Amino acid sequence: MVLIAPIPTHQTQSKTHTNNQDRTYAYDANGSMTKNGNKSITWTSFNKPKQFTKGTDSTTFTYGPDRSRYQKVQTRSSDNTTITTQYFGKVYEQIKQNTNTEHKHFIYLDKQLIAIHIKTDTTSTAGTSDTTNTPTTPIPDKTRYLHYDNLGSIDTITDGQGNIVERMSYAAFGERRKGDWRASDPLLPIIPALTNRGFTGHEHIDEMG
Repeated sequence: MVLIAPIPTHQTQSKTHTNNQDRTYAYDANGSMTKNGNKSITWTSFNKPKQFTKGTDSTTFTYGPDRSRYQKVQTRSSDNTTITTQYFGKVYEQIKQNTNTEHKHFIYLDKQLIAIHIKTDTTSTAGTSDTTNTPTTPIPDKTRYLHYDNLGSIDTITDGQGNIVERMSYAAFGERRKGDWRASDPLLPIIPALTNRGFTGHEHIDEMG
């Protein structure tokens, strides 16, 4: 038997956007959103997000006995790609995609994330192989430094020489956008690839929009 709970009156049920397209919203009995336009969300029994689905793409989270997330699996149908992220507390992540494994080490100062060190292992080959060795094209390690605004939102990323790699700003509801405030301009791919943190330090699931 399925019980349909009434939608709380303070929650949005539909909205017409600037392109005159209607978007409908749905919620479960806990008030958690289960539908947002063409995106659907399922939740665990302890009310944490389990899966986001957008068309034929999905992002799935797995939790341990303590209800802490330890894995994210992103499937992308456009290029038949699966990206698996393993979480080890707040200090280390391992991301596997195809033949590459990326290691992210998170560096904190006074409980605030200030830098990310990235090391990539790859099995891609280049040059001439012999019977004992297969040459590889290494991807250099890199460290990126995060700078925050007065609200605690990341607004600038620099490299080890102090050069600005990217700036970003935020729309009215916290969406990340380029630093010139032009909402129509998408962020460079480096931002979601580097950190999923944005407005006031909250996590963004960029692949789900």
